[in-house]
Amino acid sequence: MHLAAFVPRRAMSASSVLRSDGSTGSALSDTLKLRAPAHGLRFLAAGNVTIVDEYGNQSVINGVAGSDVAQLITQIRATGTAVAAANLVLLWGV
Repeated sequence: MHLAAFVPRRAMSASSVLRSDGSTGSALSDTLKLRAPAHGLRFLAAGNVTIVDEYGNQSVINGVAGSDVAQLITQIRATGTAVAAANLVLLWGV
């Protein structure tokens, strides 16, 4: 997904999201995926976030406070993530 073409339509704090087991809680989990894959992240504070994409590939995003990153995200791993859930916003859009 190209950031230039990405237009966020819905945003939700990573502190309280719907997870793959049907519960609501932090998006940061080493075992639970997001119920609906996010299309991007907004960083409210700088730091590293470890994500898993739709193919199961794990990567680290080094975010800058105030920046948006367009990436299809199925899981945000707690291990390797240095940004608190309260400082991340999940984005969905077109």
